[in-house]
Amino acid sequence: MTAPIVSIVVPVRNTAKYLQERFDTILSQNLRDWECIVVDADSSDGSWEIANANSARDKRIHVRRGKVGLYHTWNDGLKDCQGSYVYVATSDDTMEPDCLEKMVEAMETHPECGLCSCLAKVIDRDGNEIMGMSDPWNQRPYFGCWLEKRHVRRAPHDGFLHWGIGTVHGSITQVLVRKSVYEKAGLFRSEWGVAGDFEWGMRVTLQNDVLFLPEYLATWRKHESNPTQFSISARDVQKQIEMARVAWGTALHRDRSLQKKYKVSPFSRMLEKQWLRMSLGECQNKAARASLLAEGLLKYPLAVLETVQEKCVGREKVSHNEEARKRMEMAGLVGCLQAV
Repeated sequence: MTAPIVSIVVPVRNTAKYLQERFDTILSQNLRDWECIVVDADSSDGSWEIANANSARDKRIHVRRGKVGLYHTWNDGLKDCQGSYVYVATSDDTMEPDCLEKMVEAMETHPECGLCSCLAKVIDRDGNEIMGMSDPWNQRPYFGCWLEKRHVRRAPHDGFLHWGIGTVHGSITQVLVRKSVYEKAGLFRSEWGVAGDFEWGMRVTLQNDVLFLPEYLATWRKHESNPTQFSISARDVQKQIEMARVAWGTALHRDRSLQKKYKVSPFSRMLEKQWLRMSLGECQNKAARASLLAEGLLKYPLAVLETVQEKCVGREKVSHNEEARKRMEMAGLVGCLQAV
């Protein structure tokens, strides 16, 4: 039996309210050569029944049980993929009819790229776009006009940018990935909870070129049950620091030349300084701030000293995106963006 072009993985955990809409957007894809692997993590709200009803309707849809846990469910599905490309279709989100068609066509013309990324609309529980939220707000100050044109980001550009602006690809629904990338770079790690896609995204884009399409082909649904939220705390930043270390270490294991080409410390300090600023902002009194600074000096001495120096010369108001762009330029990484 010939393998399909695309494997669509649908991880499910009690999302019956949105699940049929997800299947409808899969079944309405212009690109017809796909398989759909549905992995249900012990749902109790009728999701299992909805998935099996769709499987009976279309034999390209395969349904099975999987482990409970966000990335356990994702990985269970990814291990079964037979397609040349893989698309993770989170069960409460949707996509445009030409989503897979356009991304596959783009990737076929750029065999050097491991991932294709598009833009995503933010929608509410009823599927309506939430105005003002679909703009990639955390990326626009850095990318500017690049978000308006198709381009390739040569590795390790997007990987390093994780240190500057956080998760570069806001939702997995925005990304089509070659199966070979998962085979070489590995699957998702589960020890960091719902934030684990930060480490996977950084690990993969340190090693793979990314093709960007300036089109809204997917959605991300904001609702009360969605585990991913926009707010971030000092604890979250500390977790990002730990994930970045692991992602960088994994990339170095595969390509030692990265260490010779790039100095990591100027980039890692961006996250460390963000942790310091947010932690100080969460302190309730002077004693707590003094204790925090002492902890910071032990953990991230250069970040603390750099923060103090910036405050003394009035540079503490420089935005995170401005700092990221400056450090990316100094490392020669901005030149990794190429219009195609």
